Amino acid sequence: MKNIILSILVFLISFIGFTFTSMQIYASPDGNSYPFNGSIIYFGTSVFLFIFLYTLDYNMHKSLKWINILIVASFSIIGLFLTLTCLYALPVKGQVEPLASAIFLLSSMIAISSIFFLLRKYKSNPNLEKT
Repeated sequence: MKNIILSILVFLISFIGFTFTSMQIYASPDGNSYPFNGSIIYFGTSVFLFIFLYTLDYNMHKSLKWINILIVASFSIIGLFLTLTCLYALPVKGQVEPLASAIFLLSSMIAISSIFFLLRKYKSNPNLEKT
């Protein structure tokens, strides 16, 4: 039960980070776009996800492990799309944010590295192969 709650928490963390990032880029009340602020939020979310996944225990069922991997993989793919958005398609015409794009790319790489960490962490415990 604990691991199910932790998987739901991984989803909520990534969803909240994406929501606040999207609000900074697309839903500003003054009509401007703030992709740098959104990239900082996304970076903080990816670092928090990495630290959170680092502290997970080894007693995780195989299906929950793959659910967590899919959640984090989708989070990193969204980060890659946001990278391209900051370079080519921001809502304010003519606005290009290469620094925000680089931060989104770094955030995606951090999320992808946590996926590999989850895979390695699961394989290091041979007792879980029987479940």
